[in-house]
Amino acid sequence: MIEVRAIIIPARSGSKRIPRKNIANFLGKPIIQYSLETAIKTKLYENIIVSTDDREIAQLATDLGVYTLPERPSGLSGDTTPIIDVVKYEIEKNHFQEYWSVTLLFACAPLVEPVDLQMATDKFEAQNSFSSLMVVAEYPAPIEWALSIRSDEVTFEHPELLEFSSKTLSQKYYDAGQFYIYQPAKLLDSKSRLVTSGILPFVFPNSKAVDIDSPEDWEFAERLYRAHFQFRR
Repeated sequence: MIEVRAIIIPARSGSKRIPRKNIANFLGKPIIQYSLETAIKTKLYENIIVSTDDREIAQLATDLGVYTLPERPSGLSGDTTPIIDVVKYEIEKNHFQEYWSVTLLFACAPLVEPVDLQMATDKFEAQNSFSSLMVVAEYPAPIEWALSIRSDEVTFEHPELLEFSSKTLSQKYYDAGQFYIYQPAKLLDSKSRLVTSGILPFVFPNSKAVDIDSPEDWEFAERLYRAHFQFRR
């Protein structure tokens, strides 16, 4: 195993709900620029790779001194392309199989800081029995109290659990969608497109955990960013 690391930032051109989302203006600069600058500032990575089919994104990365590959194949740039397929493609193309770790950082993750990547990497590499690391955040309420609405009527998913207080129910978490870290060789050996075992958690504060998929998410992320960084950046 080679004692170096790589980080991959996937950024395809298409986006239905937010046009050109990965390069759209987020509080004064293209949103992907936050991820690029964060990756650079960590000084953790031998290789920083932007995987894109978009020339404007590639040029922005190049201007920041980040290596961009030849355009990502169209077969890996569709709306339904599993992101894990993109990661495996880049690992094989760049011969990262023997690296210590490969990080997947999303282009729309402006609240990820260099210290987050550093702490997560330290945690992951100190416990090498895990095949990957996932950023998770706490559900704000017990999922045992989940509701559905059917025919305009509220239905309790687990009515038998309603009598339990939140203090007696174990805390549950969700995938915060910010970044992942992988042991590249183990990832390539996996035949599944979903990594469902051997995952080390890295708990993210809810004040920074936002997955930007809609205009409403975008506005919420801007509010969180202002609140978190107004006195720090």
